[in-house]
Amino acid sequence: MGFITIPKLKDRKEDIALLANYFIEKYQTTLNHNITGLAESTKSLLETFHWDGNVRMLENTIIRSLIFQDMPGKLQPASINMIDLALPKKDITTTSEQINSPNNQVPYVEKKISGSLDKKRKGL
Repeated sequence: MGFITIPKLKDRKEDIALLANYFIEKYQTTLNHNITGLAESTKSLLETFHWDGNVRMLENTIIRSLIFQDMPGKLQPASINMIDLALPKKDITTTSEQINSPNNQVPYVEKKISGSLDKKRKGL
């Protein structure tokens, strides 16, 4: 039996925008948002982070960003929760204002996603 080795996402920067756009398309209808893709500045921002091979982390970041984006169009950098992103330890500088900002309300995000998915399951 053989194994397939897939490089970590941090080593496949060209795949980040492709995956992010896939997740936007997958969740924007469920979350009732009209997001049409990534703004170029958002793409650049996502490509600067150290994803450590975790595509699910990118997916969760995109879901949260869709929730916090309050206007239609391209996903903007301001909607990206910087604490979600996997910065190398030496680059993390977090203030209490960042930690307590509305963008870091994980229970709110989880409740919003669960509620949207429940409505979709019930056909609402």
